Amino acid sequence: MVQISKKQESMNNHSKYFVSFVISDLIKERSIIMKGLNVLAAFLGGAAVGAAIGILFAPEKGEDTRHKIAEILRKKGIRLNRNEMENLVDEIAAELKGEANE
Repeated sequence: MVQISKKQESMNNHSKYFVSFVISDLIKERSIIMKGLNVLAAFLGGAAVGAAIGILFAPEKGEDTRHKIAEILRKKGIRLNRNEMENLVDEIAAELKGEANE
């Protein structure tokens, strides 16, 4: 049987403590990295879901909206040609922008 001196035993205990400390530190670092990756994944997932919802609920094309407005105006007895309609839309858009800036 091999005898171990107290000095060797003390060094062996210090080595064990050091190794356990390093492993513990590595586990903590890994945990921090994983939390960061989880936050990044959640952010990217939210952005993807938001983009998909935005596409699904996006308003119609401007041309389609203008046709609907023209149809509503015709039903009310207001007849506008294409140029008059474009001017009306431009005026309304300018007024809305002015209200938004105030």
